[in-house]
Amino acid sequence: MRPCPPWCAVKHTDTDFAEDRIHRPDQEFAAVPLTTNDPIHCQRPDGSWCFEPPLLRVDLVQHTRETTPRILLSETNSAGYTITATEALTIGQALVKAGQLANKTT
Repeated sequence: MRPCPPWCAVKHTDTDFAEDRIHRPDQEFAAVPLTTNDPIHCQRPDGSWCFEPPLLRVDLVQHTRETTPRILLSETNSAGYTITATEALTIGQALVKAGQLANKTT
């Protein structure tokens, strides 16, 4: 088996089953509350209910048999997306551009 990519925080060994050898960073990159979207009705651990904004999660994974990592975009109540590094950079650049335009006050 190939060695882990430098960003993998999971300690793998040659005795791991191949299907269990998934490279992941130490934690997800982001969980961004989407504050202008409709809130989601959630149950707290104590059983009470609350409303929370949906969270857009960004994560990185690569199975040992894959040649490149995949970036995952997901929100618990919606279909998720798996994108390539190039697609992530393109989307990121577009988001930065849109954010900069939206923040212009003049």
